[in-house]
Amino acid sequence: MPDAAPMGKGQSPALVGSIQGTETVTPRGYQLEGTGTVTPLGDVTLTGFFGGGEGALNDKGTLTFSNGQGSLALSSKTHGYFPLRSQGAEEIRVTVQVRSATGSYAGIRVQGTINLVNPLILVHKGEHPPIPFTAQINLKRAK
Repeated sequence: MPDAAPMGKGQSPALVGSIQGTETVTPRGYQLEGTGTVTPLGDVTLTGFFGGGEGALNDKGTLTFSNGQGSLALSSKTHGYFPLRSQGAEEIRVTVQVRSATGSYAGIRVQGTINLVNPLILVHKGEHPPIPFTAQINLKRAK
């Protein structure tokens, strides 16, 4: 039986799923770490970073999904906080496009918006506790 073609070959799949994790403020910017399931990648680990000091407003960074099959690095740009008052949360909209892909993910071409949702919590000046987030992934095939 022939081996299956790598996932990214031929027509690139859309990516849909969710990630749960934490966002930590560092002296260099915002560090994201989490886990979840993204179809068709499967169970993945997310690492990411927004740097430059602008935070949720017009900041650039990278988000990387990885597992034993490969990794998919996305260039990202943040577009601000949007209140979700009825949920006691705020949303950060992040547009992404593929920066690199390895292993079974080589050739994947997607783009779109990832919505990061953080609960509204009181943080005192000078404190930088990790803040939980959920990320809704719904990326379309790039042309």
